[in-house]
Amino acid sequence: MASRWPIALVLVASCGPNTSPRPLTPSPAAPVTVAPAPAPETPSPPPAEPAPPPPPRPKHLAVQLPGHYDAMLFDDEAARLDVVARDKLAAQIAAPIELVPEPALAALRALVAAGRVRDGGPRCAQPPTFERAVRLNYPDAWAARAETACMGGSQCTLWLYVREPNELGDWFHVLEWPVRAEASVNVKAVTDVAAFETALRGLELDPPEPEPSDGSGGGFGFGVLGHGFGLGGGGARHRHLLFDIESAGPWTTAPAVKDFARDQKRFDACPAGRGGLYEELVIDVDARGKVDRCAGVESKCLCDVMTAHAFSAGAPLRRARIRFNATGSGGGGFGKLGKRGKRDVFVHMRGYGSEFHDDFDVMREHDKALAKCFAPSASPQRFEFDVTMNVDETGVVTAASVTHGRTALSNAEDACVSTWARSLRFSCEGLAGETAEVIAMVAVLR
Repeated sequence: MASRWPIALVLVASCGPNTSPRPLTPSPAAPVTVAPAPAPETPSPPPAEPAPPPPPRPKHLAVQLPGHYDAMLFDDEAARLDVVARDKLAAQIAAPIELVPEPALAALRALVAAGRVRDGGPRCAQPPTFERAVRLNYPDAWAARAETACMGGSQCTLWLYVREPNELGDWFHVLEWPVRAEASVNVKAVTDVAAFETALRGLELDPPEPEPSDGSGGGFGFGVLGHGFGLGGGGARHRHLLFDIESAGPWTTAPAVKDFARDQKRFDACPAGRGGLYEELVIDVDARGKVDRCAGVESKCLCDVMTAHAFSAGAPLRRARIRFNATGSGGGGFGKLGKRGKRDVFVHMRGYGSEFHDDFDVMREHDKALAKCFAPSASPQRFEFDVTMNVDETGVVTAASVTHGRTALSNAEDACVSTWARSLRFSCEGLAGETAEVIAMVAVLR
């Protein structure tokens, strides 16, 4: 039976300690770092187009001159070096050049051999040089060349260069022209042409170093060489006086002039050469001491005498350069200044005005004839004058007159000098009717 009393829920509070757990206080939340939204991607630029190569530098016309070798090389060996030099010069880029083709130069050499400087031109009054023909036919061409400079027969410096003409018109002055490219190397095997070829192939031409602005560069220059002349007797005369020997290679004892004292009479018995006062030859001596090669002079007789000379045995590739002086070919003689001899009037060509150096040689060859225009004086006198000559294309003097220092000459002397000048014959001075003015600068001591 169900209770009629209501059920009551009584909550009893405890008076003891409260052991029920306290509500937890949440720890502060760590800050949340929100990564920034990635920037929209920028498309990469397309790869840059490579810069176009610089246009090739224009090539300048150039003429390769025959090598200038003071090394003891025979002609065929020098020609071998020129072939190697031509390849190097054509390939270098320091001063790009277009070399005049060899067939064109060969044709020019043939013209020179025939006494002309242009095809169909007249014969020159004096045989022309190859350098003159080049300068007339290629007036703006640069010069390219190999050369050696040797010291004491133990080492040579081999040079290869390209030069640009300056105001000096003659290729005789090519070493004074500004350098556009050059290279050099030292060679110690100075009698071995293969060593020179190897060194030449290894050269790399560079532009010249700029000169310091303060003018303290390390270059070198050429001064005017002085010459002294003795007016007295010249001693014993010789047609071929052996006066100098230069040796190179593995000599144990270098040959000396005194070694050929017994050969001097045989040298003098040889015919006179056409090379002027000086002649030289190059010899190669084998291991037995025999001369197996001799060249360099017109007179075969000199080589015959030299070939008969016995040298000491030794290593091969021994060479020597022998120089001869023709002391009997011209009056006075050389050496110390002495008493005045029979030649009472002395004429000296002190300078010249011309584009070609070999014009000066013509004047000097005829100074004795000019001396005949003057009579000796009671007391020594020295005076100077200039003679200006008009020269036609072939080298013939068409007019001449004293243009400076005329007051020092009498009327008869002036007329004689003009006659002398009109008798001179030069090489071709121009092409196709061109003329030139040539000046002789003369000093007279009487």
